[in-house]
Amino acid sequence: MMTRGDMKDSVLQSSMSVILPPQSDDAVPAYLSAVVRALGGRSDADLARTIGVPSHVIANWRRRRRIAANYEVWFSTTLAEKIGTYNRDLPNVDATAKAAVIHLILQTDGNPLSASRDHIGATGLALGGLLALAQFTLDVLAATGTATDDANTVAGLIRQMMPAFAMADHLRAYR
Repeated sequence: MMTRGDMKDSVLQSSMSVILPPQSDDAVPAYLSAVVRALGGRSDADLARTIGVPSHVIANWRRRRRIAANYEVWFSTTLAEKIGTYNRDLPNVDATAKAAVIHLILQTDGNPLSASRDHIGATGLALGGLLALAQFTLDVLAATGTATDDANTVAGLIRQMMPAFAMADHLRAYR
């Protein structure tokens, strides 16, 4: 029987597998498209500027269906923060993404960022980024063949990403 600790480790591992580039070569183009969308970009050039690489690097990743291993660190440590930073407006997202953010807010007693002060203000300020992160999670799950419409599952995945997400520049004052 799975213990609470095992379940927590399983959810953490699942959330990290969502944020990291997929191991399946076929899922890489969809993953990159999901990253561009989550960052509020319109093209691979926008993603390249965010990461700090020439745009042909992203084109190579798409063509080869593989992201260079030395960039996986950026995805695991910086992507969630950048999603929070670049999405101050409310993005157009699926109903499941909206429901996942509501679940997240309920699961954390209205304080998904673990803000030490004015958690309502911090959550309001982060709402666009939270919605983008939820949609990104749904897009990556679909790209990797593990699609779900269970908002509670998605909320559990994005909840594990909150420490990195809360490091977005405009949210740091609430920590």
